[in-house]
Amino acid sequence: GFAMIIQLRFILLESHQSACLSVDYEKMEAEDFENRVYSAMRGVMNNTTGAEGVLHRLYEWPGYLAALVVSIYALMQANVVLCLAALVVTTVNYALGQRAAARKGKSQKQLSDTERKTRYYSNIMKDRETAKEVRLPLVRAFLFERYDELRAQLAGLKRRQGTIDLNADLVSDVIDAIKTALVYGYLAMNVYFQHITLSAMTISIGAMEELSGIISALLKDQRFIKD
Repeated sequence: GFAMIIQLRFILLESHQSACLSVDYEKMEAEDFENRVYSAMRGVMNNTTGAEGVLHRLYEWPGYLAALVVSIYALMQANVVLCLAALVVTTVNYALGQRAAARKGKSQKQLSDTERKTRYYSNIMKDRETAKEVRLPLVRAFLFERYDELRAQLAGLKRRQGTIDLNADLVSDVIDAIKTALVYGYLAMNVYFQHITLSAMTISIGAMEELSGIISALLKDQRFIKD
């Protein structure tokens, strides 16, 4: 399970390091070489993002998909209209997720570039070999000023991407709330006119909530994987 996923990340990390050591000098002169190396490194640098983060999420998908089938079957037995409502909400939320991912993708290259530069200046200021030079007043002032500029730029980019995610989640939550209100009203009317029993309404609501939770988790995972 998780141990194998972690082991796979270490294999990918070793492969990344080997590729960096064996790359042709001509390719190292390319303008975007450093950014490409750092972007690849971001994919294997920790347990929660990149390749391992994706694998951790995919590890849970079989359980999600099994629960999804059961929930859909239960809703179809109760009422086809509820399945259609779930399908509409899923389609809208998927479209919102794709739009958010596309907007974030436009600034991802700039984000990676800024992160790389920030780490570069941070490493210089911590490196023992450059400790004497860094402490010279003019050098120190230059490094601190440049580092602060990059940190501010990085914070702005991350804040922008966070706002995109927040807005997408907010709209999705509003749509889910409207859907829930309509479903509850629809089921209540059916109970009132004795088209379904109260127990059937309870089962339908439970299945709908379960389905909504699974779909929401899958869509968030899908957005994470695409990022």
